[in-house]
Amino acid sequence: MHNSTKLPLSHALASMPDKANSLAEAMRWQLTLPAFSHHYLTEASLWGSGEEQLTVVDVGGGVGHASQALLDHNPHVKCVIQDYPDVVSQVQQSLPEQYKSRTTFQAHDFFQEQPAKDAAVYLLRMALIPALKLGAKNVRERTAQGWSALLKGVDERFQLTAIHQPAQSTLAVVEVTWSARIYCCAQPP
Repeated sequence: MHNSTKLPLSHALASMPDKANSLAEAMRWQLTLPAFSHHYLTEASLWGSGEEQLTVVDVGGGVGHASQALLDHNPHVKCVIQDYPDVVSQVQQSLPEQYKSRTTFQAHDFFQEQPAKDAAVYLLRMALIPALKLGAKNVRERTAQGWSALLKGVDERFQLTAIHQPAQSTLAVVEVTWSARIYCCAQPP
């Protein structure tokens, strides 16, 4: 990003509302492209059978487009939209009425400990692309091996479960599970 900043994009944009608005408009436009459609996400097999209530935490959820799409297609889902305080305050005021009973908001810095515990799904839609790939240039995407290495580097209890890549989608759903136990491969004789 220009403007001679070394801050993460989200922090830098907080002090540049004109650029933040431009980015928001670009992201809205991107959703009009079929390859970026939310239906690939909403139709993924991650949302359960519908028999029990499911909480999804939309980390870095911005204005809530992904959460709203999930709520439209999954009546058993409730969403917690997390983002920076200024984003959350804006979005809360503009959330369409039909989503209010199944949506809550939390101000949260992505780089701090997760305050929402025990959710079934933590959705980080496009949040890990710019945030965690050191030295990333020219929008190179991670391979399965790259995701596995990233997860192992964070905590070995994270496991890459699957990567779901719909044929017409530009995006993939990277499914990661958390195991509270690590089984050691070395056993006593």
